[in-house]
Amino acid sequence: MPTPTRPQLATKAAADTEFLTWDQIAAEAEEGITPYELPVSAEETLLIKCPTGLALRDLARAQLTGDFESMVSAVFGDQTDRMWELAGDKGFPALNALINRVMTHYGRSMDQLGESLASSR
Repeated sequence: MPTPTRPQLATKAAADTEFLTWDQIAAEAEEGITPYELPVSAEETLLIKCPTGLALRDLARAQLTGDFESMVSAVFGDQTDRMWELAGDKGFPALNALINRVMTHYGRSMDQLGESLASSR
């Protein structure tokens, strides 16, 4: 059986594409990402890490279903319990505003999450 011919590439740029490994792509994407710093007091600053791919997926789903507890968990990761301690006696807009600030720090707005999940269906 003859080997199938490779389809012609659409552009010269496509022919020059350097195909990176997943590890190379991930390392390149994570370069320069710093945790979101939330000063709580003179003695305490929370470092909120960039949500993982799975956390981003969970956040988008939680946003679509209105599951606020899951949104908080997806955004704040290992700082979730401390965030509930801080936000427990504050009006909900404060925590909502912080979620938006954290996600904006990482280059993603909350509005985009719902749109990207809906468009991937």
